[in-house]
Amino acid sequence: MTALPTVALYASEKEIKNAHEILYHPHMCIRCDKSFDLVSNLGSHECYQHPGFVKDGRWTCCNKPFYNLFYSEHFKTDTMFSTSINMPPYPPPVQVVGCQQCDHTIHDKKWNYKDTESLHKIAGLIPFLNKKSPIEYRPGFSVVKINSQKMPVLLRCAKRWMKWPNVNMEVFKQTYYNKDRPFQCVYVEINYRPLAGELQQLIYNEDEWEELTTDDKYIKGEFISAYYVFQHVDNDGLLKEDKLKKRI
Repeated sequence: MTALPTVALYASEKEIKNAHEILYHPHMCIRCDKSFDLVSNLGSHECYQHPGFVKDGRWTCCNKPFYNLFYSEHFKTDTMFSTSINMPPYPPPVQVVGCQQCDHTIHDKKWNYKDTESLHKIAGLIPFLNKKSPIEYRPGFSVVKINSQKMPVLLRCAKRWMKWPNVNMEVFKQTYYNKDRPFQCVYVEINYRPLAGELQQLIYNEDEWEELTTDDKYIKGEFISAYYVFQHVDNDGLLKEDKLKKRI
């Protein structure tokens, strides 16, 4: 993706001019084939993407089907009647519209909250952005906590509630139970990325996890990974920690 230039509020005229050329350079979106420039694209969320991945023929983020191309023997018969059958360029496969609004892009990489742009870093570009569309009215405009301070930012993709893992500690303990190496402690470690873009970690033991309500789990961000973590006594009588990754 074209990097957004960092221009401070009191940047030099040369820096602003170079940034201006980058901002107004035309591009074509790889997802929807629409033309755009950075000055109008930043935080506009005029495109769509699937933030998840394909598993068992469906997207994990929204459970929509993924349509793939399949090989067929019929082309051998079809080519006897028309030489245009199955000749390149082949038509593109059916695409399911993404479930998350996002900015246009020129690369196949998906937008995430790590790409969040702090307005303090691009303060010198704000007048150019406001000419196209006022920043505070763009869908990506938000105020998030960065280093315990509230900071205005532009998100490159829409806010989503984090998908929490389906945790069942009893099944886990039964699966990995070893009478010679009993469990001393079992807890859940969740790694996620909030809107500010910095990787965060949450840790809950069995009692804390059971006490969590649905409202407690309402966190806007991107789920990264989850682990069952347990401690047991090894053959030398020392506590040992093993980490098992559980991907949702």
